Amino acid sequence: MTGMQSNKIKAEHNQWYLLATLHGEPASADDELHARNRTAWNRAMAAELTEESRVLLIEKKRCSAKELEPFSPEELSEVEKRFSERQRRTTGEGGTADAATPLPDLKRDRVDFSNVEFDRPFLAKGFFFPLQTRVEFGWADFSGATFSDQADFRGATFFG
Repeated sequence: MTGMQSNKIKAEHNQWYLLATLHGEPASADDELHARNRTAWNRAMAAELTEESRVLLIEKKRCSAKELEPFSPEELSEVEKRFSERQRRTTGEGGTADAATPLPDLKRDRVDFSNVEFDRPFLAKGFFFPLQTRVEFGWADFSGATFSDQADFRGATFFG
């Protein structure tokens, strides 16, 4: 494969990965950190759920009611600050600590992990990936992603 350009994106340069690891990158045995990341991810995704889908996820015991409660405006502001800090730390981008980088927009963008090179564990146990009806392609895209370490999707729910 000499001469071929890699179009892979490092995980830490993908906005969705940064959201999935909002509280940090857990080792496979760090259940507490993973639970915090899972709750933050699911609550962020819950903003686009219909009430019918929310009830279904709870009844099927795919997620708890707390994990499907969308962030309040105040909580969302704190999440955006944490996301901005995480992005600055991992990508080395400048910016002031007060400037919040907006979270990925589920109304406009699909959950896109395409061509991401996961060279570290990716733990998505219990995450849910919503069907996004407002975007042209309404699913989580992992096409071309490569995993050279642990990837764990046990209990993950993909709508659509």
